[in-house]
Amino acid sequence: MTNINERGAGEKPRPWGFWATIAFTVVVIVANFAVQMAVVIPFAVAEATRKPGADTEELAAGLKAKGLAFSLATWASSLACLGLIGLFVKPRNQLTGKATRR
Repeated sequence: MTNINERGAGEKPRPWGFWATIAFTVVVIVANFAVQMAVVIPFAVAEATRKPGADTEELAAGLKAKGLAFSLATWASSLACLGLIGLFVKPRNQLTGKATRR
């Protein structure tokens, strides 16, 4: 990776391309979904073990009432996505020579 000191002083840094932006977006969306599922699935399993004879719709209705499950899933996925975005932004800032806050 090149930084501002390795390029000529007059060279303007290039922005991310369209496809790189799309790829980073897809990675963040997939991570969001994966983390939410990783948090909600244990709640679904716990609900299924509490009601062994229940059908899927009844289990889903029981899980829908669990605000804690969705709150934890939202917080966990938000933190994961923010971390990923930070990882994607840091190399870009180094490439363009922008200072990052510490």
